Amino acid sequence: RVEQRTDFDKLILDVETKQSMLPRDAVASAGKTLVELFGLARELNVDAEGID
Repeated sequence: RVEQRTDFDKLILDVETKQSMLPRDAVASAGKTLVELFGLARELNVDAEGID
């Protein structure tokens, strides 16, 4: 919920990890990896725009 808006979807994750890692740490690590990969994809797109 944000202020009076309640029309948001919910995301439920079922996370299985080794006992050496907490589920929240696994999700945080996966999020960091996704941010890095999307950053690389964005850079590729910027480079490709100059190609004719």
